[in-house]
Amino acid sequence: MSLNGWQWLYQYSIGGLFFLLTLWLCFRLGGAEPDHPADRRTRRILILGFIGYAGGHGLWILLASL
Repeated sequence: MSLNGWQWLYQYSIGGLFFLLTLWLCFRLGGAEPDHPADRRTRRILILGFIGYAGGHGLWILLASL
């Protein structure tokens, strides 16, 4: 794995932990309701957006190393 690959792994693993912790706290402390359809949709969009952004960034790194 190239240096950029390790940086990507670190960025999205540590950043992902903070992201998931923040999302968990938001639902745990009542900032959002797990049973409310709009809040579930927002949570799904945030998680898929994080995965999509990390995937796009990873693809960019992969293509740049060719």
